Amino acid sequence: MNAAVILPCYNEELTIGMMLDELAQYNVDVYVCDNASTDHSAEIIRNHNVKYVFEAIQGKGAAIQALWKYVKDYDVVIMFDADNTTNVSWINSVLDYYRENCVDMVIGTRPYIGNFIRCCGNRFMHWLYRKQNIQDALSGVRAFSGDFVRRYTPTSIGFTLEVELNAAAASIANLPCEYSPRVAHSHSKLKLSDSFTILFYMWRHRR
Repeated sequence: MNAAVILPCYNEELTIGMMLDELAQYNVDVYVCDNASTDHSAEIIRNHNVKYVFEAIQGKGAAIQALWKYVKDYDVVIMFDADNTTNVSWINSVLDYYRENCVDMVIGTRPYIGNFIRCCGNRFMHWLYRKQNIQDALSGVRAFSGDFVRRYTPTSIGFTLEVELNAAAASIANLPCEYSPRVAHSHSKLKLSDSFTILFYMWRHRR
């Protein structure tokens, strides 16, 4: 099965190298978008045997759009975040799934970890998406069928990307992934204002 991995990256110099070293152990083509990082991320990416893509427009969605056009000829396209919080062995699980099943998108479902507010938020989103049976609505760990990648192109610029994909995919499956906290001194790029935007977008595009 012909598979690609796409990684949006903005200022992840502490983790991107580790992720790319781990991904090198798998038979997949890796495409990384440097989203105008101001740290050493670009240098680290270029020092690995991956496809380097640059996108000046800030935002996770913009980075994924830049990568999307390169991966339309694959059977399966897998998306990870560059923060190294997900065990990339999920690649094996999701490729096994696609060998037996055909869905537009598979979502890597993370365990409910974190503070009380975050856990409550995750459960609320699970309830909001109950008709689609989406268990982790904002997971950045996803896989897409080649057919879906060829017929649909994301339009979101920022962190509403996952919500857009939830609405766009006609068929969705959930597949658990191993999740761990960020490494020390590595911080999420998600701002409080992004959270409100995401919630509004979710409510507007719910099924």
